[in-house]
Amino acid sequence: MKASVLVNLVNSKQYPRFLYKYRAFDEHSLDALSNHSLWFSFPDSFNDPFEGRIRISAEMANSILEPVGMNSQEGIEQFLSECDEKLINPLRKKNAVCCLSGVPDQILLWSHYAESHKGFCLEFDLLSDPDFFWPLLPVQYEKEFLESDVFNNTNEAIRHLFQRKYVDWDYEKEFRLFRTKEGLFPFKPGALKRVIFGCRSGEEYKQKIKDILGDSVQYSVCSLDARAFKLNIQPLTR
Repeated sequence: MKASVLVNLVNSKQYPRFLYKYRAFDEHSLDALSNHSLWFSFPDSFNDPFEGRIRISAEMANSILEPVGMNSQEGIEQFLSECDEKLINPLRKKNAVCCLSGVPDQILLWSHYAESHKGFCLEFDLLSDPDFFWPLLPVQYEKEFLESDVFNNTNEAIRHLFQRKYVDWDYEKEFRLFRTKEGLFPFKPGALKRVIFGCRSGEEYKQKIKDILGDSVQYSVCSLDARAFKLNIQPLTR
């Protein structure tokens, strides 16, 4: 039933059919590839220190504390601190995330997440394994923290925790998968359609991936455009 929601979102063009995972060549990424798995991690390990933060305003705290006569400045500060520790932190630790992108040719993504273009990018077809790729949420990019009613709407709190990023990250075109624990989770092998090698990928590493996946996927490679700041992706000739 849940997978049918994703299928409908893709078929109605609200979600893209293909998403991408940028990877470096290392033992962990090759092991995950061998097991047809993706790693899900808690947001506190991400490279953005603003990940998983929620703004609870003093005004909101005051509206809760005032009826019980505890809305002193000290009381409000203590309340906000306890909310972060007892309410928000548990939410952070109950939702592990895998980050994907809607684009395979973003220069900065190749630079940041694919070992300065020496790595590779995986192309996934969501419709080939909709159960795995759900729940899936697009990231929304904002200039400021949005106030969240974490007390009456847990779903809203989760969206603010995991679906909001600073506007300068919008080039990532990010989508996020969720699980309730950290670790590797397997996808159907048929969901992986293509491996795209970076423009600096070495032949030895390309061959390692070919040895792992064989003819089960297509292979492409990036090259630098001669006239613009642009990556061109072409089929890899063997």
